[in-house]
Amino acid sequence: ASAAGVATVQLHGDETEAEFDRLRAEGFGTIRALSIDDYRRLSRDGALRADDRLLIDAVTPGGGAAFDPTLLSDAAPDGFWILAGGLTPQNVAELVGIMQPGGVDVSSGVEANRGVKDPALIRAFVEAVRAVSAAG
Repeated sequence: ASAAGVATVQLHGDETEAEFDRLRAEGFGTIRALSIDDYRRLSRDGALRADDRLLIDAVTPGGGAAFDPTLLSDAAPDGFWILAGGLTPQNVAELVGIMQPGGVDVSSGVEANRGVKDPALIRAFVEAVRAVSAAG
């Protein structure tokens, strides 16, 4: 990350709090990526730090399926967070409107074929996000 000039590192796994602390001490911002199930469990257990920036993904990250927004109705993050999991040009505006994340993350939702991004889908996705951002 240092060699590439990256300012923020996203960790999606079983990293320890010490690993997050080390990255922060080295001057990196961090994003803690969690499935919705892990987020709900850690949130309930008080295991998340108040200064954590979060990426909340579907139950099966990378599976291309969105999670039910009602899963956040009683435990929405307080700080900056990113919505991920199953987002497409067709559903992103509705989900952003309901969940109010600080950002979105997309991959398979803008692919023509597995691993091949479609420029038209990317444009449609960005337009959908911009439209809901301008309205809200």
